[in-house]
Amino acid sequence: PATLSRYQYFTARDGLRIAYRSGGPDDGEPVLLVHGMASRGSTWQHVASVLMKRGRRVIVPDMRGHGRSDRAARYPLETFGADTIDLLDRLNLRADARVVGGIERIDRPVLLLGAKRSHVPVSRQAMLAERLPRAELHVIDGGHRLHTEQREASLHQRCPFLVRRAQAE
Repeated sequence: PATLSRYQYFTARDGLRIAYRSGGPDDGEPVLLVHGMASRGSTWQHVASVLMKRGRRVIVPDMRGHGRSDRAARYPLETFGADTIDLLDRLNLRADARVVGGIERIDRPVLLLGAKRSHVPVSRQAMLAERLPRAELHVIDGGHRLHTEQREASLHQRCPFLVRRAQAE
């Protein structure tokens, strides 16, 4: 079945424990699904299931301060990027993983799904995409929680991105 593992943990550079789950075949193309602020990795369950059924290895962290990961006094954006890099390094996937979601300082192909009716203005979504060297921003009609409230529309954007990236490399 296409289910994610139990929670696993790794220790971040500053000592915080970061939770993540994974699933799919070990030799499948790795995809890291990064949730947005005020969310948690479990919001990716449907997308993770579809990707695992298509043979992808899926990694879904609870970013620091979210879900089952430790809390910190502050959350500078660069620490989220460092945590993501450390997780990919721990799993020996840094060179191979595709990233869906947005974290600064990731030099990997990244898909950012923007929402026209999000509380984050589209102009700010575009600024984040510009800060990621290999990012693509796709803005679709919807609210902030696209991957839970508009599963099919957001999945329609993600799958071609993953296939296109795999064929290009």
